[in-house]
Amino acid sequence: MSPSKLRIALFDSNKLIRIKLKIAIAKFQYDILLDSVSNPSNIDVIVINLPLESNDKTFSLLDYKKTFPRAELICIIDMKEENSLFDALSYGSMGYIAISDYIVDELCFAIKKVANGGVYFSHGIDKKILLWIKKYTFRPSHKKLPDILTRREIEIIKLYKNGYKSKEISDVLAISYQTIRTHKKNIYRKLSVSSLQEALCEIQSL
Repeated sequence: MSPSKLRIALFDSNKLIRIKLKIAIAKFQYDILLDSVSNPSNIDVIVINLPLESNDKTFSLLDYKKTFPRAELICIIDMKEENSLFDALSYGSMGYIAISDYIVDELCFAIKKVANGGVYFSHGIDKKILLWIKKYTFRPSHKKLPDILTRREIEIIKLYKNGYKSKEISDVLAISYQTIRTHKKNIYRKLSVSSLQEALCEIQSL
């Protein structure tokens, strides 16, 4: 890592956040350089705003280390979106930032901390993560996924896990959107959950 400049790849459809970040760099003289991804091996930190729009999937987040071998990941999270925090955990994020009025200064601080080997949490996110770990980790399970869900349901939940939306799954599997919704409801019922977020956490323990 360069001692003077950090190279940041920013994947964010929110143009306002991009503009504010650039202003903050100039105003506070942070040693951060917004870089393009033309040379992925030189990127130190990746910043991603979750949830990603389908057309923002510039690279596979689950395999981002292959594209950016030395980069650490920071996720900006909309806590109103049920899957955002789960996605960030799944991707191995080292920084978790909740969207707020103070996001720019907080992001610049988080970038420095994560780039130097630290972990950063916005206020309250660390508690949410601990509660999730307590709820979904180290639970004994004697059942396997094929014993609970049908082959089609497993296919669908795996696509959700990989970031696909219901409409996209409908297109991929060539079945109607309404059929996807029916399968989704059946998955919830069989796993005894009430949201996609809980369903994805549940299949992790099986």
